[in-house]
Amino acid sequence: MRMDRHLPVAPTMYEPCILIVAQGRKVGTIGGKSHVYDTDHCLVLTLPLPFESETFGSPDEPFLGLAIKIAPPVVTELLVQMDHAPLPAGDHFGIPGVPVSTEVLSAALRLVRGLAAPERARVLGPAIIREVIYLMLRSPGGAALAGIALGNSHRRRMGKIIERMHKDYAAAITVPDLARESGMSASTFHARFKTVTGVAPLQYQKLIRLHKARDMMVNAGTSAQTASLAVGYESTSQFSREFRKVFGDSPGTVAKSLRARLIEIQQPKLAMTLSFA
Repeated sequence: MRMDRHLPVAPTMYEPCILIVAQGRKVGTIGGKSHVYDTDHCLVLTLPLPFESETFGSPDEPFLGLAIKIAPPVVTELLVQMDHAPLPAGDHFGIPGVPVSTEVLSAALRLVRGLAAPERARVLGPAIIREVIYLMLRSPGGAALAGIALGNSHRRRMGKIIERMHKDYAAAITVPDLARESGMSASTFHARFKTVTGVAPLQYQKLIRLHKARDMMVNAGTSAQTASLAVGYESTSQFSREFRKVFGDSPGTVAKSLRARLIEIQQPKLAMTLSFA
């Protein structure tokens, strides 16, 4: 990630990842609490969670960050091999502000350098990613990261429900359906879901749909009407109202602005995936 300007508070949703900052800083707000992640602190997310973030960068000192995706099988394998594996704690799947060791930063730097050489990235990249995940399991955020593979039955079931919601985001899913699937009563499921994600189930589904639609409009040039239908909306006007409420402007205006930003910061010789953080 690279951003050479200040980005005011905006809604975002990251995939499960370890976000390491090389320069600049972000302020993320999850569940009403704000956390700073910078060169000394990283963000650990073991499930996609909606939150708000503010990015601090400038032309002289742009924000630079690296998001390393977390693969549950890798976490599980490492935990099995560790002599003293961390035990998952609580129901939360996101821990911002985890201290970053010099070992993690060194491994991240080697990973970035390797991206410039396809063979090196292919051969050594997976091993370095395993190294970063192992080191984070040994960090104060290790308990949260371990929860992606272990944890109590409620934690596992809630994780599967959230993964399903991201996979079937366009489907008509009801809270009673999700509660039955999780083996909980509707009231218990609603309360536990909100504890984990910070929002109610239907609000979470709406945020997934709006973020997916925004990605379609920015990356594929999809129209607002087509994108709204693709993510499960039956009414384009309702989609536009809810989109404006979350992102602060109309779908067309937001998409145009983000496409312009993408063109502005894209490096001709560097293939990258842009995350609108």
